[in-house]
Amino acid sequence: MALRPDCVDMSRLPEDPDEKLVGVSGIDPRGSASVEYGEAGVKAVVDAIVNKACRLLEECTNE
Repeated sequence: MALRPDCVDMSRLPEDPDEKLVGVSGIDPRGSASVEYGEAGVKAVVDAIVNKACRLLEECTNE
């Protein structure tokens, strides 16, 4: 939802909470999905990549 909200149509998910969702893993998005939650996930991934890149660059400059 954070990156391509135009590609998200939550109304296509079944309303029955007991019905298994195909292609969805983890927390059931029917009650928890939001742009804010998606943005937090994107930020966490970007932060992890930046931290790893900085560590790798530091290793290269220390050699």
